[in-house]
Amino acid sequence: LVDYRILRNFVRIYQFTGFTQ
Repeated sequence: LVDYRILRNFVRIYQFTGFTQ
């Protein structure tokens, strides 16, 4: 199963890098 905590953390970092660029 997928760990939603890690997945959510990944999305958070992904959005952060997206906003930075």
